[in-house]
Amino acid sequence: MIPTWGASEAFLPEDADLLIENTETGRTLARHNLKIIDTLFESTACLIGNKDSAFSPAKGERIKSITETLRAAVEDEKN
Repeated sequence: MIPTWGASEAFLPEDADLLIENTETGRTLARHNLKIIDTLFESTACLIGNKDSAFSPAKGERIKSITETLRAAVEDEKN
């Protein structure tokens, strides 16, 4: 077992018999002629902040802007 962080395409497909991959679309796997055998679990991305930031008017607006930008990017990716 070789734990990796970040982009690990260098390990595939020559150096591994199996891998556990956190993937959203599966495009990278398909590009390497790999297929998903089974889904182990599904995950969710979260934006986390402390109470002071969340309830600060200035920071709250910035957080809202970031959240809206991220949601728009996700929706765009779906389409």
